[in-house]
Amino acid sequence: MKKLAIISLLLLAGCVAQNLPEDWDGRGCHHIFDIEFSYQFEFGAAEGRNVGHVHIYAFDARTGLLTDIIELTREQVLAGRAGIDMPVGKYNFVAWGSCGNSLSECGFLCESTIGRTTIDDFRMTLSTEAVEDAVRPTMDQVRYMFHASAREVEVLGDRDLVVPLNFVRNTNTLAITMSGVDNIMAPTRAGECPFEIFVRGRNGIYTHDNGIHSEADMVHYQCDPHTMTTELVGTDIRVLRLLKDHHVGDNAVRLTIRDRASGDELVNIDVVDAILRMTDDQSRPLYNTQEDIDRQETFPIEINFVPDPMEGGIKITIGDWEIGRYKPTEVVPWVPN
Repeated sequence: MKKLAIISLLLLAGCVAQNLPEDWDGRGCHHIFDIEFSYQFEFGAAEGRNVGHVHIYAFDARTGLLTDIIELTREQVLAGRAGIDMPVGKYNFVAWGSCGNSLSECGFLCESTIGRTTIDDFRMTLSTEAVEDAVRPTMDQVRYMFHASAREVEVLGDRDLVVPLNFVRNTNTLAITMSGVDNIMAPTRAGECPFEIFVRGRNGIYTHDNGIHSEADMVHYQCDPHTMTTELVGTDIRVLRLLKDHHVGDNAVRLTIRDRASGDELVNIDVVDAILRMTDDQSRPLYNTQEDIDRQETFPIEINFVPDPMEGGIKITIGDWEIGRYKPTEVVPWVPN
């Protein structure tokens, strides 16, 4: 399990105090929100500093209407304190944290109007326009998105409150390595990766509960390899949140690898299924629940191309799992620049 970095953020209701003294003890302000950010990912506190700002959407728990949008700057997030005037009432809070100075800098938008948007209408949307049959965000856009919520929070005039917001990271990295590529290498121009490697799945429109809306577009993720040798190709592809119960069947997120020269499809696998098959050194599953997946920042997917002298051709495996076979028509030595 990865280490968690905790940042405490005080939201003060009933008074406005943007610059609080170091020894402030909360007296004189009845409504105090202590909101914790649990950044559940690999690099801990160092990565938490990449969160540029936080938006907190306050919905009236009775009517469902949006009553306020609270924007916290990077400085407030880093300082861990901000003063906010919050009227008495019962609320559902939906919070998003992202990089940059605004959601739009990170490739997202939320078209919400105070007094009109309801919590059921709330959408957080990837703003990249679709190209051909899919939205194609850059890897810089698929970074540092976090979601949290708190339900049925009653702000009263005579008591303090503690409202925990435990943020879930909404991006993952697939660290893809392909070994034994010299067994299947097709002719290609020197210096060009001989494979097309990409991931596709429906995502990019989130509801208030961090679920994926039914009208979400197909998202196409692709990144150039960072490693190329005669025997190994490696690339890291960042993807939006992988949902165990949503990304199944027709909604599956799929990793595809094609030979550029021949057009042959070498690999086409369900990414979430591959993650759920991962085991430790005692053959126990590493990921059983959605929380297990959310806590992991990077998933290594190690694909091996192994000659099969008994049956001929190439056996394609991930660990002990055989995901396919391939019989190349011609194997030509290839040397990268």
